[in-house]
Amino acid sequence: MAARDQPCYFRGTDYSLLDGACEIGQLMDTVVEQKMPAVAITDHGNLFGAVRFYNTATAKGVHPVIGCEVYVSQQGHKTRSDTDPYNHLVLLCETQEGYRNLINLVSTGFLEGSTTSPASTRAAGTGSLP
Repeated sequence: MAARDQPCYFRGTDYSLLDGACEIGQLMDTVVEQKMPAVAITDHGNLFGAVRFYNTATAKGVHPVIGCEVYVSQQGHKTRSDTDPYNHLVLLCETQEGYRNLINLVSTGFLEGSTTSPASTRAAGTGSLP
């Protein structure tokens, strides 16, 4: 199969909270088969699979891109109501600093967010995600 020039930067795995039944090992086998140079993990609201994803990708010679599809609350990450519209935002890390910032942002959503879904706001952010 010919190499794909454009890697996949939006991929949920079986660690995703709302969707994604893609097992990481099978994902990497497909990525290698299609000769993709890189692939991203963007599970909903968590980074549970990030370490396994990173280790599996590097073992197969694929560049791993760690990311997350976060929920951005308009009214604040500590409350949740039917009148609070929220949006999905895919965040990808480019550096170790970006990864640490993403960990902080996602952790804040879990620790301080509402009980229905771990949401974040701009105010909860720790800076840029380089």
